[in-house]
Amino acid sequence: ANQLGATAVEPSVSLGGLDCKVTLSVGREDGTWMDKEWAASGARLLLPLSCRFTDEIVDLGFPGEEALGGRFCRKIECSGG
Repeated sequence: ANQLGATAVEPSVSLGGLDCKVTLSVGREDGTWMDKEWAASGARLLLPLSCRFTDEIVDLGFPGEEALGGRFCRKIECSGG
């Protein structure tokens, strides 16, 4: 058991140590219910993130996730790029 009292179940495949880059593209989408004035220019805001998967166990902090395999998950570290 870890410091949170959880017993870790080792996954069959680990992403621990995997580095990747993700870019979030924020902007108006076709079919949206947003006010027509919002994001009317059509410009997009690109937010690049560098992400690293870890094997560190994190408590999600709320009950109810047990049906999805537990309330504990692995941590992903992200930083803006």
